[in-house]
Amino acid sequence: MPTVDLIIELFCRIDDVMDDVPKHSQAKLYPSEIVTLGMLFAIKGVGNRAFYRWINNEAVLSIQSIISQTDGNPLGTLGTNNRPIDKLTGLLVKVWGRVTHKAADGSYIYIDDGSGLNDGNAGGHLGVRVILNGLVNPITKIISDNPASYVAVTGLVGKLNDGGLTVPVIRPRGDADITMGGW
Repeated sequence: MPTVDLIIELFCRIDDVMDDVPKHSQAKLYPSEIVTLGMLFAIKGVGNRAFYRWINNEAVLSIQSIISQTDGNPLGTLGTNNRPIDKLTGLLVKVWGRVTHKAADGSYIYIDDGSGLNDGNAGGHLGVRVILNGLVNPITKIISDNPASYVAVTGLVGKLNDGGLTVPVIRPRGDADITMGGW
């Protein structure tokens, strides 16, 4: 999809949702135009503190791939526990813990570092969801769902719409981002 089409589609969707929001008398832009600009900056991630931090009710974007526009240094990783994961959207993080659940079709796992994070999923599984399918670089590693198995995952924090529930997820970039062990 060309960039112009993405921007137009994004604006149209935002404008449809913000029908009832009035324009301030001194504003030069309509609220939906401002939110669209903010979303574009959030996707781009400008500067040390990307604009995504001020979006309280983040929209879920289905981005199929991320393409680097520069030849600079690769992203550094932020090591974090599971508790603040929903506040780190767009960052590359490393999380680790015990596998608490593996989907029957192998499409995702939950890992818990002891924080007991509950994203509200129907199964009541604790931890952060790690997406294993539908990625640009498919995950081919076999991950055990044995309760004694531990895993460390590096990936991008995002959101997933799961039957009307928006949950934070980790999307690894490939097999090299997943380390299994019993440390």
